[in-house]
Amino acid sequence: MKPAFALGLVALCTACRVSDLQEPESFDPAEVAGVYAIQEVDGHPVGWYHDLAAVSCQVAFIDGELDIGASGEFTLDLDYNFRCLGAESGDGSARFYAHGNAVWKEGDLVFLRGLGPNFVNPLQLWDNWTFELKPDDAYVTLRFTGSHRAYFGDPVITLGPRQ
Repeated sequence: MKPAFALGLVALCTACRVSDLQEPESFDPAEVAGVYAIQEVDGHPVGWYHDLAAVSCQVAFIDGELDIGASGEFTLDLDYNFRCLGAESGDGSARFYAHGNAVWKEGDLVFLRGLGPNFVNPLQLWDNWTFELKPDDAYVTLRFTGSHRAYFGDPVITLGPRQ
């Protein structure tokens, strides 16, 4: 590799890294700390069946809560019923549980990152999950992010009031 080209490549990579190191927005997790009980999904009361996008199934969240500690640790614990149609038909109940301690803010959204169920490879119990929260007074709206949002058909889960 020619020295001038290598030096240019190093300078370009260094510039990219420096721009990626922008200070995150100042945020204290205590601002959203509390326990939030599930209230509705997609504007419907709990028990309403939401269509999943990746499989021919529907999920009805029926109970649960989001618990965020003042230091940023969190648990999301939701009970749900499911019903599947077609080749994998069947009904049942299950529990969705995720936990973590990474909390940060971008604009008016708060993000929680941790571990949750692995629906793609159940032999690996845990998968990385990120949740997007939009606080609104004593309530929060929770959405999954990334491929989990697509898999679940982007449910909009309202939780609160904060206790």
